[in-house]
Amino acid sequence: DVCAALGLAIYSMFMMLGGMLVPFFYWILFLGETVSWGKAVGTVLLTVFIVLQALGQRKEPEKKATGWKKYLFFALCMVIFFVNGMTGVIAKAHQISAGATDEVSFTVLSCSLTALLSALLLPVGLLKNRKEIVYAIKGIFHWKTLVFMICIGAAGYTGNFLHLCCLCLLFLYILALCAFCL
Repeated sequence: DVCAALGLAIYSMFMMLGGMLVPFFYWILFLGETVSWGKAVGTVLLTVFIVLQALGQRKEPEKKATGWKKYLFFALCMVIFFVNGMTGVIAKAHQISAGATDEVSFTVLSCSLTALLSALLLPVGLLKNRKEIVYAIKGIFHWKTLVFMICIGAAGYTGNFLHLCCLCLLFLYILALCAFCL
C-alpha cells in the first residue's frame, strides 16, 4: 500500500496544512484581508512545526515505495492538500455571500456530500481489500463497539452542554461582579 510505505504522518501533514494554508492565502489574495506580523509569523511557525512533527513520527517502512508509487503518493497528497483546503474556502464563500442559507442547512449539506462521497468510494476500497474491510465493518457492529461509540458520543455531547452551562454561569458571574463593584 502506498500510504503504508510512505507514512500516514506525511499524508496527515498535507491534509492539516491544506486545511489551514489554502483558506489563509485565499483570504489574503482574493478577499483582501490584511496580514499582520502575528499572522505571518504564526503561519510560518505552524507550518514548520507540523512538518517537523510529521517527519519526526515517520517510521522506516518495511518496504520502500519506488517509482510511480512514490509519485502517486505525492500526487494524492497534493490533491488532499487542496481538497481539504477548499473546505474552508467554500465555507467562507458561503458565509459572505448575499444569498447564504443558515449555518445548519450548510452543515447538513456539507456532511451529506461527505457521506455521499464516502459511500461512492467504499466499493473501491471493498474491491481492493475486501477481507480486511468486511472484517472491520463487522467489528463496528459488535455490541461492545456500539456501546463504546454511544458512550463516547454521550460524553462529547455532555461535555458540550456543560461547557455551555459554564459559559452562562461565567456571564452571570461577571454581571454579578459588575453589579456589586458599581
